[in-house]
Amino acid sequence: KNSEDKGQKARTLTNLGAIQMILAHYKESYAYTTSALQMFKEEKDSINMLICYKNLGYMYSSQHIYDSAYLYQDSALNITLKDAHKESLYYLNTLSASYHSLSLTCYQLGKEDLYNDYCNKALYLSRETENKFTEAQVLFNMRLGAQGDSSLLLAKQALI
Repeated sequence: KNSEDKGQKARTLTNLGAIQMILAHYKESYAYTTSALQMFKEEKDSINMLICYKNLGYMYSSQHIYDSAYLYQDSALNITLKDAHKESLYYLNTLSASYHSLSLTCYQLGKEDLYNDYCNKALYLSRETENKFTEAQVLFNMRLGAQGDSSLLLAKQALI
């Protein structure tokens, strides 16, 4: 029972953190989310730890603090690679989304090689899972690293 209550409290803190992030109350969002993350770590709840890391990465990215965003997004990716059920569609979609988030952060950090690597991984996985939404997002965002005519071509592919 105590573990259930702790898990529910942690999920509530995660939700409060997400709401504060939407409202651009980043200090409060950080406090709620890191409290929830600590509880999830104690419970060894990797799925909810993943959510917290992704939320923290998004929060820092929203503030244009890309070094910190990268660290949290990379932590989310590592949990996905380590703990998820590799044969499940959820795993593949989560992995694709993690690669996509990291690619955008790497672009902002000027890490072109990592940007291209993460974009290609996200695109491959989105096509393998037939996730057209993520595929379109990745193709649209790949225009960031493209030049001239190839940028237009990628943007058109995203619309198909």
